[in-house]
Amino acid sequence: MTFMKKTGILIALLLIITITVSACTNLDEDHHSSKESREALWMNTNLTDVQSGKTYRLSDFKGKKVLMETFAVWCVNCKEQQDEIKKFHEEFGNDIISVSLNSDPNENIQEVKDHITKNNYTWYYSIAPKQFIKDLMDDFGFVIINAPQAPIVLICKDGSYSLLPSGLKTAEELKEEVSEGC
Repeated sequence: MTFMKKTGILIALLLIITITVSACTNLDEDHHSSKESREALWMNTNLTDVQSGKTYRLSDFKGKKVLMETFAVWCVNCKEQQDEIKKFHEEFGNDIISVSLNSDPNENIQEVKDHITKNNYTWYYSIAPKQFIKDLMDDFGFVIINAPQAPIVLICKDGSYSLLPSGLKTAEELKEEVSEGC
């Protein structure tokens, strides 16, 4: 093979790799950007609060700001994040609604109730239905159910929403995200 042919093949491969990486990067950015064009399917899924037994949908909170997190009882990072959510409400009030959705299919209502009681958490807790999880993953990718990454979605008064950066967020950081993100 001549030098020119090898160079041409190498350039073509680099172009393909660049386009592929660019497409994947844009896809990932879409998962982390605000969504305003349509109401998500997961927003209209019936959820049941494990403490009260009442049914609700996230779309019922339109006109209010909501912090929605997915978690698992076994997850140490999740408990730390929930402790920060508790501090957030103690410091900044209850103008923002918090919803914690258990995404571990191996955990049950009693385990979630015990977790809430043991830690004195007072906001909405539900077991996330399978279709709800699937719909979340369609919008945000796998990260939304990766409990140790402490995923939180901020839902604004107008129904737009965004996935907050991964990792533990302090009460102060949550306050900043809520005030700047909506």
